[in-house]
Amino acid sequence: MRESRRTLPDLVRSVAVALAVVLLPGLWVALSPDPSAARMRDLVGLTAPQDDRSHTFLRRQNPGGGPVGWDPCRDIRYVVDPAGAPGDWRATVTAAVDRVAEASGLRFVESGTVSDRDFDRRTGLFGGDPPVLVAWADAAEHPPLAGDVAGVGGATAVGSPGRQRYVTGSVVIDTEDTADLTGRLGTPHLEALLVHELAHVVGLGHTDDPTQLMYAEGTGVTELGAGDRAGLRALGELPCG
Repeated sequence: MRESRRTLPDLVRSVAVALAVVLLPGLWVALSPDPSAARMRDLVGLTAPQDDRSHTFLRRQNPGGGPVGWDPCRDIRYVVDPAGAPGDWRATVTAAVDRVAEASGLRFVESGTVSDRDFDRRTGLFGGDPPVLVAWADAAEHPPLAGDVAGVGGATAVGSPGRQRYVTGSVVIDTEDTADLTGRLGTPHLEALLVHELAHVVGLGHTDDPTQLMYAEGTGVTELGAGDRAGLRALGELPCG
């Protein structure tokens, strides 16, 4: 009987085929722009971190995974409680919302005015999530505004690990700081404060870069910086569903 022998080229080809079978699906998950691949990266924590000095995200699906955000295929409804707001609050809120919408691509829909002082427990019954609330208060009513805090903003996420979405949230602006901002610096600074807090609502965190609007301290910056816009754009480009 003739002995069958595998030559070195045969072995190299076999190893190459085996590696292709193992690695190609992994490379597709890691590199493909397909939404299914992106969702798989979030689930297994393979999404490359996007935080840098110019922007951060409030929450990630997994450590090192993609950012938690809103479903970009659904409208973000919001309401305003104008108690304590300046007289031109509507124009200022609308302008701030439009700036965040333009930078992120997310769609906001105004749903009127309310008398709603429930800033934190913004959860609905039977899957009916309430709209984002924009309101004014002082530190006595809303303790997170104590000290030098001019405003607070955030959102509530629901869903299983790796598949979370924001579904509601709130922005609360300090009434005393509103009077100071509009009286001393003018409406553009109040608008910038609203943009900052609304950016928190859609998922941006603070940055260490003082040239960005999402810097934690007030520096006089009133326009979204390149880092702010990159973060907002990333949140608006998350897969639907």
